Order: sequence, then C-alpha cells, then structure tokens
Amino acid sequence: MSPAPCASVPPLSLLAPFAVAFTAPTFRHVLVLVSGTILASGRRTVASALRAVGLGDERRFTTYHRVLNRDVWSALVLSRILLDLLVRTFLAPDAPLELVVDGTLERRRGRKVAWRGRFHDATRSQSGHVVTSDGIHWVCVMLLAPVPWSWRRWALPFLTIPTFTPAISAKLGKTHRTAPERTEILVRLIRC
Repeated sequence: MSPAPCASVPPLSLLAPFAVAFTAPTFRHVLVLVSGTILASGRRTVASALRAVGLGDERRFTTYHRVLNRDVWSALVLSRILLDLLVRTFLAPDAPLELVVDGTLERRRGRKVAWRGRFHDATRSQSGHVVTSDGIHWVCVMLLAPVPWSWRRWALPFLTIPTFTPAISAKLGKTHRTAPERTEILVRLIRC
C-alpha cells in the first residue's frame, strides 16, 4: 500500500530564516522539496523528492520545477543567511572569521549541460601527467569552524559558483573571468 500523500509539509524550523528570500507560496514548495530530498533514495531529482513525500501523482509538479529553474530568489541572499547561521552556531562571539576557498570539478557529459567545459582534473592528474575532464568547475567558499562532534575544524560551505571556459563565457555572453578572478569577486561580496 502506498503512503498517503502529504497535503503540506510541516515547517522545518532550521529553514525558517530562509523564508525571507522567497514568496510564501514558493517557500512552501521549497519545504516540500527539501523534505523530499532528505527522504528520497537514489538520485535526488524533483520527481523523486515529490514521490518521497507522497506527491508522486501531483498534477502540478512543474510548479516544483519552477522553484529551481526560474530562480527569482537570490543565491547571494541565501548564502549570506547561511553564513550568518553558521557563524552564530559554530563560532564564539569574539572568534575571527576564517574562510577557505576551493575549486572542484563535477564531471558531467552530455549536450544539454550548459556550463560544461574541459577543465584540469586534479584527482586524476599525477606529478608530470596532467589530465583534463569534461564537467562543471565550481569555486566553493567555506567557513572554517570547530564542530562539537570532531576534534578538528571543518570547512562548512555556504557559497558555490561555477567558473567557465573562455568558450562557454562567450556562448553565454559573459565577460570571461578565471577562477582566481571569480574568487576575488566573491571575497569582495562577502566583505560587504
């Protein structure tokens, strides 16, 4: 027997601070998607998230897709809220704010991957032998903080942006910036 569909998902108190970045209806959809993503097994898609919360037969499933593909909300506003929560949760009031930046390659292939380029693949390269792979290169900014369940500090990500090859930048009509240049812009945004 299949579970009864969830008419509404109870608010996740952890996500309440993020409500200011969305309209009320969109935030209700966000809560459903987050709950479904946590509960889903296998690939984390919108359809699998909806199935996990009992909305597999939802006729207006495209409404949930629009939360992600229309992105009327601001990722920078959300990242600032997340950074504030991380600082208040894990750092002492007088502790310095230490940030680390890392680049990572998400290997992706296919014609429909818009930001796909060919990038240096650090995990497959060896000394004297450079390997490149197709994918999306991300620059991730993280807060370095002590966590109660570990003896060492953790790097807690709060902002991630893609970097592009010159060809992808031209295709998207954007000024090409290298990963260090994009990192510099991120640091300036965080300092504001």
